[in-house]
Amino acid sequence: MKPARILDCHAHIIDPVRFPLSGDQGYKPRPEETGTCEQYCEVLDGHGVECALLVQLSGYGTNNSVLVDAMQRYPRRFKAIGVVHDDVGDAELEALASAGVVGLRFNLVSYDREALNRP
Repeated sequence: MKPARILDCHAHIIDPVRFPLSGDQGYKPRPEETGTCEQYCEVLDGHGVECALLVQLSGYGTNNSVLVDAMQRYPRRFKAIGVVHDDVGDAELEALASAGVVGLRFNLVSYDREALNRP
């Protein structure tokens, strides 16, 4: 029997040294909540976790760079849920999809409570 795969289905990489947080909106992590992509991979390895779904931290707004960086460096380990502006174009969506973004997050609490009330 093949051993079961272990996946982390919701994780954030919070690396404000390489990827500064944006503005005043969104979650502002405490120092002990931050870490690099490499540190996160060490935690995954230590627990036998094969893959993870990264979710864009609200504190990064629509700057998905931390996600794209992780997926470029570890393409078989990570997929991601990103965040985009409401006027995002097809080219940006295609670039995110090519990088490994498999879905988008609507952050109704931190950014736009009315986002689902309009077309």
